[in-house]
Amino acid sequence: MIHAVDWFPTIAEAVGLNYTNSDQDGVSQWSSITSLGPSSRDQFVYNLDLHPFPAQGRSAIRVGDYKLVMGYPGLYQDWYKPEDDDQGPVVTAQVVVQGNANQMQGLNVTGDYNFLFNLKDDPEERNNLYDKLPDVVKKLEAKLADETRRYTKPDYPDNNPKSNPLNFGGAWSPGWC
Repeated sequence: MIHAVDWFPTIAEAVGLNYTNSDQDGVSQWSSITSLGPSSRDQFVYNLDLHPFPAQGRSAIRVGDYKLVMGYPGLYQDWYKPEDDDQGPVVTAQVVVQGNANQMQGLNVTGDYNFLFNLKDDPEERNNLYDKLPDVVKKLEAKLADETRRYTKPDYPDNNPKSNPLNFGGAWSPGWC
């Protein structure tokens, strides 16, 4: 089990840097990689969004083989076979935002959707065990609640017209660089 946040501490250890930061989410996986041994972690948070109406999901955590997803999972909830060239419709950001708004009208996006999957037995996440394993749900909910103590509110800066792709040969830019 490895998460994207593990890359920095893993590379730091690989090049001989002694980097530790208690505020960092990542853990070094260097010894696991070099020894082909077990992962240095047994859990990680996929998402934690405490906004009253998050656009996609509220929270998700994996502990061992189990993954708990709480909140609206997004527009594309279907499964696509990896070898399929067509991964669904190509959409623009405006369509996604509008689609989310349309789908979320009248929904309690913070509570109507709850999923529990056993990723070892069900890697395609087709069998929702949320109602069948309440003890596992409670355990993962408690771990997720514990993670909220480190929650930092996201910073969503105002739109900046200087970031328009027309100003940068078709590429998005924050507008300040």
